[in-house]
Amino acid sequence: MKAANGPVIGVLGGMGPVATATFFDLLLRAAQRAWGAAHDGDYPGCLIDARALPAGIDETGLTDETAAGAILVERAKALIACGATLIVIPCNAAHAVAPAIEAQTGVPVLHMLRTVGQRLVADGFTRAGVLCCAYTRASGLYERTFAPLGLAVEATTDDEQRAIDEAIFRVMGGDKAVLAAPAFQAVLAAVGTRAKGPVVLGCTELAEAPVPSAAVKPYDSLALLAQAVIEKFLPV
Repeated sequence: MKAANGPVIGVLGGMGPVATATFFDLLLRAAQRAWGAAHDGDYPGCLIDARALPAGIDETGLTDETAAGAILVERAKALIACGATLIVIPCNAAHAVAPAIEAQTGVPVLHMLRTVGQRLVADGFTRAGVLCCAYTRASGLYERTFAPLGLAVEATTDDEQRAIDEAIFRVMGGDKAVLAAPAFQAVLAAVGTRAKGPVVLGCTELAEAPVPSAAVKPYDSLALLAQAVIEKFLPV
């Protein structure tokens, strides 16, 4: 199958660079599973801006929504000028400015948090735990996105959040093994127990984290975003 007739994906990355690289890898693997992609033209066309934002964001999430939003709008416009027809943002926290990007560019953003919520609803859940960065937790971004879908969020405790933040920071530095370490696995298990199963990996640095038991049902926001992109290329 050739992917040339599908949308050109504009990726607003760099938040962080490791998550951007993981997203692209997940996208390629999803294309291989979906239609046996092997040749260059079989894969979705992507334009990737993986530059770090000079202001408005750090490892805790957005520190200045206005500054981050202005930068991301301009970068989205640049991707669109190069041919992008659909924008994706492999960063949960940055979806706080997704409405501004859509409003100021006229090009749709494939909303990662909404995609996760829709999958949870399709699977019959009404509540899910969410592991995310400090900003996403404090801002209620998942709560605001999930509420119209009839979904409630099982929040993390302050101690759990500190363990999550430490894991995120270490993954940003290349230490993905931290996701299998006892401290992070204990958080996954505890939140999964309280949520009665489903736990959203709601920071893209947490992608592909192993789960402590079959009782925890992971919803990997980055993998679900990659799959949602692939579905744009499939017949309705």
